[in-house]
Amino acid sequence: MWDTANLTDSSTPRLLRGHRGLVWSVAYNPDGTHLISGGSDGTVRLWDLTQPDPPKVRRGHQGFVWHTTFGPNNSIIATGQDGTVRIWPTITATEPVTYTGFAASVETVTPSPNEQQLLTTHDDGTARIWHCHACGPTEDITALA
Repeated sequence: MWDTANLTDSSTPRLLRGHRGLVWSVAYNPDGTHLISGGSDGTVRLWDLTQPDPPKVRRGHQGFVWHTTFGPNNSIIATGQDGTVRIWPTITATEPVTYTGFAASVETVTPSPNEQQLLTTHDDGTARIWHCHACGPTEDITALA
């Protein structure tokens, strides 16, 4: 990751180490203070870019984490080879709300502008739009976890 505000020809990137194997996805949160990454080790890692600390590790996926994104309320959303979508309600949450039953690997996920639906893509050639019960106010999401 480069500091683009102070980028020069001699700048070196900040290395974010932690995943074992390939990193498949990265995403910034809206204010740019955090980054999430998903990898072939089945973990989601939350990096606080304002601190030099190691990332917080979120576990749960059985297999690759294909896609990560930030959703409503700075929630963390990740999709996996295991056919699940996992939503951590806030960047401090440790337990996700897990959606299953897709019968296919979930390749990508995007929250709708109204934050009530998620759009997912799958390895069976489908895209699906579905209502997201865990995309509401933080208190409601935490009650589901």
